[in-house]
Amino acid sequence: MAIDIRARVYTTDRGNDYILGSAQYMDAQNNLGGNPLVGGAAAAEGNALDPLPRGIKPRIVYLHNSAGVKRSVVCFTPDAPLFTGTSTAINLQDGAGVSSAFTVHGSRGESRRGRAAGV
Repeated sequence: MAIDIRARVYTTDRGNDYILGSAQYMDAQNNLGGNPLVGGAAAAEGNALDPLPRGIKPRIVYLHNSAGVKRSVVCFTPDAPLFTGTSTAINLQDGAGVSSAFTVHGSRGESRRGRAAGV
């Protein structure tokens, strides 16, 4: 089963916005307050934002499910519920489209490599 990848706005810790791809099914999962678990928002059609520069490693959370499978997910804003810990679980699909609950067990903040001009 093919996963539907959509353009999503990634906001850096410095407040700059870029485009990054994300699986639509993850973007659609919200916390009880209606906020996307991964943060951010879908990019508007015709959005002129640049792609995330190679010198920026996005912030991520590390997850695992009950079978011990480990995954990582990008959090698109610094205040994403999965990244801040206000939400601790998300449903993720495998390559066949089978969904299972994954729980956060760690995170890594955004980092920069080398000199990325203007970011």
